[in-house]
Amino acid sequence: MLLEVVLALSLFVLAATVITGGLNASVREAERLRLNLHASNLAISLLAELQMGVKPVEAAGPEPFEAPFEMWTWQIETSPIDDDSEAGLPLRNVEVIVRHLNRPIVRRLTQFLVPPPVEAAASVGTNRPPATRQDRLAPKAPF
Repeated sequence: MLLEVVLALSLFVLAATVITGGLNASVREAERLRLNLHASNLAISLLAELQMGVKPVEAAGPEPFEAPFEMWTWQIETSPIDDDSEAGLPLRNVEVIVRHLNRPIVRRLTQFLVPPPVEAAASVGTNRPPATRQDRLAPKAPF
């Protein structure tokens, strides 16, 4: 009788250990996936800011994100494209790197971007579109 109780208790402890280990691994993996998704979202947002002209298309960083993302840093690396077929466009290879300070999470996104003209960068702070050549040549209304 005592042997059966000890055997049942040891089987219960073994099963509880296996289940607990599986649950812990599942929780760790879910946290890793959440952080990777968060890093991807931050990198996509930073790349969108570069595309819209909010941030200049030039090398920068590593710099921390603003609160509440202060545990993340961003870095921008750029390089010109030396391809004769793209001679008309000043394309740049832009790589956005997002890192977590405490965990080994790094997300890299690369895209070819055309740096916005100086006029477009100057009008980003306003809610109007960038000035075109027609806008500059058109006479202003007196009122």
